[in-house]
Amino acid sequence: MASSALNPIKLQQAFGEIILMLLGALLLFLAARGLLSVERRSPAWIAVGGLVVYRGVRSFVAARSGSAGNVVRWEEYVRSGSLLVVGAIILSSAGLPPSSLGPLLGSAGAILVLRGLANAALTLRAR
Repeated sequence: MASSALNPIKLQQAFGEIILMLLGALLLFLAARGLLSVERRSPAWIAVGGLVVYRGVRSFVAARSGSAGNVVRWEEYVRSGSLLVVGAIILSSAGLPPSSLGPLLGSAGAILVLRGLANAALTLRAR
């Protein structure tokens, strides 16, 4: 029975994925409604993009060097890939016209939702 229970680390990861999935859904909703307004060239926005890219690279390196099972490695690849793409979207929004901000952030939201669904499927497959 102990093997089928979620350990605290897996539970924390599941909550993190749910929060990111909800954030992605919120981004997607706000972008579809045209309610997003972000100062694209502010240092804080560029720092957020850089931080997201950094976390993606760090997650990718951890997945490559880890000796965990195949499913856990694929979960890390999904996490790192989604963070890299979302970070690239955030950084690229600084140099594009304001009219492209809505579709860009909507696509970032869709990527975060798909990340949550993919990692949920990989977690369920691991059991």
